[in-house]
Amino acid sequence: TDLSAPLPQVVEAATKEEEASSLKSAVKVLEPYIMGPTSLKCVGYAAAHVTLLGVGLYVDVALTQWNGVFWTALQNHQSKQFYRLLWDFVIITGVTGFVGTYSDYLNGMWHLHARDHLTRHFNQLWVSTGAMCMMRQSSVQVDNPDQRIDQDVDEFVGSTRELVFGGLGSVVRLAIYFPI
Repeated sequence: TDLSAPLPQVVEAATKEEEASSLKSAVKVLEPYIMGPTSLKCVGYAAAHVTLLGVGLYVDVALTQWNGVFWTALQNHQSKQFYRLLWDFVIITGVTGFVGTYSDYLNGMWHLHARDHLTRHFNQLWVSTGAMCMMRQSSVQVDNPDQRIDQDVDEFVGSTRELVFGGLGSVVRLAIYFPI
């Protein structure tokens, strides 16, 4: 590697991308995972997550309606309806527990898959072009760039997923509960 050569395009692109932080640059970072050979798995994880989000929201609405009926039955001393509603509560909490547990498991698997794929992709970009060696000659010193890539990708994948699906869940909850 010629140490007097200009910095590789990867370093220049990273500098420009850092200056233009936006949704467009976030999508560009995710592009190798979303559009690459793992796109079907990514779509599967996203579809499963949206499905579980929908089921969770449906159960939330059912529990809200259940609360009104339950307290009315309790207040009016309707014992048959009260006991039937207790069984409904067992079903609602069972579904809630299943959805929460499976959703957490699925999110963990998706996070590991995306993190592994993107970490390999960016490490390959930095190592294959010699950008890591070139950075040593620049004025800014970076210790352990491969470890930094791993940590940054981990944080980026988790934050992006939480932001997108947290926002989606909040918008849907607002649409459901606002008219009430």
